[in-house]
Amino acid sequence: MSLFSIGLSGLNTAQNALTTTSHNFANAATEGYSRQNTIVASAGGQYTSQGFFGMGSNTTTVTRVYDQFLTGQLRGAQSASSALSTYADQIGQIDNLLADQKGGLAPLMQKFFSAVQAVADTPADPAARQGMLSAGQALVGQVRSASNYFKQLQSGVNEQIGTTSTRSTATPSRSRTSTVKSPS
Repeated sequence: MSLFSIGLSGLNTAQNALTTTSHNFANAATEGYSRQNTIVASAGGQYTSQGFFGMGSNTTTVTRVYDQFLTGQLRGAQSASSALSTYADQIGQIDNLLADQKGGLAPLMQKFFSAVQAVADTPADPAARQGMLSAGQALVGQVRSASNYFKQLQSGVNEQIGTTSTRSTATPSRSRTSTVKSPS
């Protein structure tokens, strides 16, 4: 290899490094941008009877500079936050249905057990019996309504899971490194 070719390989490598540096400067204020480094390696050598002679340098790749551990921790925390937020939304709906003091199951159960107590106190009173039956029918109606609501909620959650899994399998993963070949 000639001295000219060795010098040219060094100039090409330096040009690739300057291109990466200028890209870093241009994106310095870009939110979420991670700096890039140019990885340079020896182009090898040639063994002759006088010894081993180097053949210059090459740009092997351009890599992102980031902390893989912290990136993994951030992704995990964001995932956990999203999961907990979704859980809070779902459990809040269930809590509103079951524990609401005005329209949930709690007041109907309270009325039913009060009616049962009234029948226990005066077993011969037909009005107490009728009151217990009415309270029981109202409770059963609300339980059926809650059951239908839970089925709809389950269907919605299953649909969300299906949409999320379809979306995540359709999105290609990003490459962490890109290869730049130096011109010869």
